[in-house]
Amino acid sequence: MRSRILLAVIVLGAIVVWARCKFDPQVVVPAPPNSFFLGCFTGPISDAGITGSVTIVLEAPVDSTDQFTLGGCIRSEAQPKPPVIAMLSGSVEQAIRERALVTAVPAGGGSPFSLRILREPAGETVADQIDVDNAGGAPFQQAADLPRCAPQLTCPLLAASMQPEPEPVLELP
Repeated sequence: MRSRILLAVIVLGAIVVWARCKFDPQVVVPAPPNSFFLGCFTGPISDAGITGSVTIVLEAPVDSTDQFTLGGCIRSEAQPKPPVIAMLSGSVEQAIRERALVTAVPAGGGSPFSLRILREPAGETVADQIDVDNAGGAPFQQAADLPRCAPQLTCPLLAASMQPEPEPVLELP
């Protein structure tokens, strides 16, 4: 009888040891909050009495390890105001991770302005669209429901699109 109990304990112990060795929990690393904002978004300005469009590119800065930091650029064409292209820097709000506050510094000078960005859908989901609101000094008050760009743009491509077309060169014989 004793030998059967001892054999049962040994077999049970071997099963437990084998199970512990085979147990491999999958560690899920949550995505950084700034990754849900990244991409290109474009659409019309929502202000009454102003026609125009805005394109915003949100990127994770390459020189930052902070998961809340955002960078990028914006092009705003709000008539009758001149077009503006600016570099963006800011961060995702830690308390409400669907919102970000960025500061835009216009290329070629001009006063910086601030923008509030709200991504949709909320939660741990990549943005399908964003709302952009003036938080101080922007050339427009609001651009609502901006969908993703098609095709996707980067900041260098956005800046290149603002360059004037070269004039044809007249060659004389």
